[in-house]
Amino acid sequence: MGVIAEAVRTWPGAVRSAHPQTSFSAVGPHGESLTAGHALDCALGEQSPLAKLECAHARVLLLGVGFESCTLFHLAEYRIPGRMMENSFAVMTDKGCQWMTVRDAALSEERFGELGADFEKERTIVRGKVGGADSRLFQLRDAVQFAQRWLLLKRPYAP
Repeated sequence: MGVIAEAVRTWPGAVRSAHPQTSFSAVGPHGESLTAGHALDCALGEQSPLAKLECAHARVLLLGVGFESCTLFHLAEYRIPGRMMENSFAVMTDKGCQWMTVRDAALSEERFGELGADFEKERTIVRGKVGGADSRLFQLRDAVQFAQRWLLLKRPYAP
């Protein structure tokens, strides 16, 4: 969401994952492989571009936003057994637009700001300005591993 995401989505040659609510866009030689196969019942988990980015040793740039907006922490939530929910959305099929309901992990951004503050205290994060925006740069894999342990200790209940 936002100006940066829209710029990437509309960039010439950009590709987009097929999930109707949590799609990812990418530009570059690995864009197709990173966005392919985004499962409808896995918005931000193992069958999403987030997991592929982790395998690719991606880094995250938080540009003018705090950790409370850090989507990658949801990948850690998928790795902790928790509550499931039904999620409904419209999907384009060969027969046109169809309404579909899937079961997926129940996710919550609750305490992501606190999680990020603790992550920042314990891990190497490059801080700086990009234009006028306060920014943070860090390893996705490191953040997901930290979040998984943190969530089990600090938010041990299903969201």
